[in-house]
Amino acid sequence: MRNFEQRPDLSYLTSIITHEQSFSSGATVTCSRESAALSLVSKGIGLRYCLLENGRRQIEGLIYPGDVLGLGAGLSFARQSVAEAATPMRLGHLDAERMEDRRTREDMMWLLAYENDLLAQWLATTGQRNAIEGISWFVHHAYQRALQADLLTRGAAPFPFPQQVLADALGLSLVHTNKTLRRLRDRKLFRIERGFVHIPSLPQLRAVAGL
Repeated sequence: MRNFEQRPDLSYLTSIITHEQSFSSGATVTCSRESAALSLVSKGIGLRYCLLENGRRQIEGLIYPGDVLGLGAGLSFARQSVAEAATPMRLGHLDAERMEDRRTREDMMWLLAYENDLLAQWLATTGQRNAIEGISWFVHHAYQRALQADLLTRGAAPFPFPQQVLADALGLSLVHTNKTLRRLRDRKLFRIERGFVHIPSLPQLRAVAGL
């Protein structure tokens, strides 16, 4: 019997990739309302965001290898969001005609529910966590996503996110973000060096993040 509490093994999706596409860091990867095609992220890290009426952006999620982009695309009520590469990325576009079996449909439903759960966590963070808690949560979240994607190097997780990304994700000013990061570094909760984040104690970081 299928265990829906575990993340599905999506390695079989590589066999139905029709073609691959590469994106440089900073490039727009896809717009959810422009295409209903699904793409498997095979390499790189990115972020999702939506643009507000005043032109400011609200980051609403991170993208890691193994994620499928385009879930829910093409629906008239789907929110308009953009995916952007934070590092060089490679996507494999999936053959829709070979995704009609029960297993694939169930896996896509699982991923859609997982995305909604992550978005709910993001909403709770921006709405209820203060700057110290919010940045701690973001760092912990990025670490856990990297761990799931098997991207850790000597215990450190890739962290290609400038301070502006943290500010846009948490609804903070850049000045407030900078000051809060310094306070957290002084407390030795984490250390960001050369694009990687080192976390001496995950339990301590979780406690500060309110997890």
